[in-house]
Amino acid sequence: MITVVVFFSGSGIGTSTQMQHNNQASSSARERHPNSQIPLPQSNYAKHESGATRDSRRRKLKKQKVRPEKRKAGNLEYTNERNIAAHVSRGNKDRPIHKFKNSFVCYSNNARTKAVAVVKFYPFEGMDPERKAHYEQLSTNLIAHTRFQNAKKSNENTLGGTMYSLGWRKGFEEKSHLGITGIASKVAKDQEGWIKLFTETPWINDFLAQRFQDISLGMYREVKEQYDQQKAPSLTPFYMADPESFCGHLSFTFDNFYNKAHKDEDASPFRFAMWIPINKQTGKLVEENLQVEGGEFVFPEDGCAIDFSGFNGVVECVWKASEHPHHTLPSSTAIGSSDDRLGLSCLLPDSAERAIERMMAVEDGEKLDWTIQDLGHLHNDSLKYDSKGKPFETNDGVDLQASPPSACVLDEDSSTEPDKSLSSQLKVATPTQLHRST
Repeated sequence: MITVVVFFSGSGIGTSTQMQHNNQASSSARERHPNSQIPLPQSNYAKHESGATRDSRRRKLKKQKVRPEKRKAGNLEYTNERNIAAHVSRGNKDRPIHKFKNSFVCYSNNARTKAVAVVKFYPFEGMDPERKAHYEQLSTNLIAHTRFQNAKKSNENTLGGTMYSLGWRKGFEEKSHLGITGIASKVAKDQEGWIKLFTETPWINDFLAQRFQDISLGMYREVKEQYDQQKAPSLTPFYMADPESFCGHLSFTFDNFYNKAHKDEDASPFRFAMWIPINKQTGKLVEENLQVEGGEFVFPEDGCAIDFSGFNGVVECVWKASEHPHHTLPSSTAIGSSDDRLGLSCLLPDSAERAIERMMAVEDGEKLDWTIQDLGHLHNDSLKYDSKGKPFETNDGVDLQASPPSACVLDEDSSTEPDKSLSSQLKVATPTQLHRST
């Protein structure tokens, strides 16, 4: 005889025997398939969910299905790669910084529609020998340029280390001008060696453009478009528009350089940077066991950083320097070691852009009291000094002044012509006519 207990629950009627049987069946199924999900009986609410709820659920499932492909497409647009580690800028500034030791892209939003930075690590192991030689050629050239410059001291964000530059910048004189970097008295000590360095400048332009495009073709095109519109000069030491270039200024740092978190006043929409492990005395690459610790490059408000520790290779980066704070942390070099991490970045300074715009906007017939300190101008200035860098003097102690170079005037009927002999030594074309923007 079976005792049946009847109970009432809402509008349904059940039996304890039936409930026990169902529980046993479910337990048995879970034992046979421990990793599977056993469908539960649907409630009346699930059976009768609204059409709006079903549509919402379907849309959510569809988004989940297409999201991986959309993210890969976004990666490809910004990094030239479909599969790369991604970091989304943190909303909570108290969260710890994520340090990356491999290539990654940082996005500013969860939708991943706007990139803050693209970073790529290139190990020396397995690197093409020709490309490796190019990194070394670049570092050797930049180190040699420091003989003819003074370290830059006007950067208020610098906390340690030394900074130099190549290319064009706005002058500090009352009558503002654009000029290349160099100290005439230092150039006088080795004029031939100084000129010879610039024979590699067209190659440097091409190599940096190639590296930028390999990081992010989309970002490169945006920078190139802005550069072409400005008709800005390239790194070549003659003021001329160069359709093959993308930047007119390059800053580079040594000696455990570090600085404050800051945004840069760049005219360029993106800045391209590179870090190369070198021996500072020779410029040669240090391919393993670099004796430098620290020096991470950090995006503090975005919550990510480049961690160089233990990596043997070159790191390259493109980021929006004018909108996102960034800085380099302190580093240290082993006592007695000449190892260093050369950092460089390419840009068009905002002050240089404004100067170019004013120069190109001059009215016909209006006198333009700007001077352009190109290679010929600086070379002429160096003639005032002897081979030891001391100014020539007459017998009465008065400085012997070399005839000053004339100011360069930009109008429809003239162009900035470099010294012909210097131009031939550099094997570069005579500058093309610079037309005013309309």
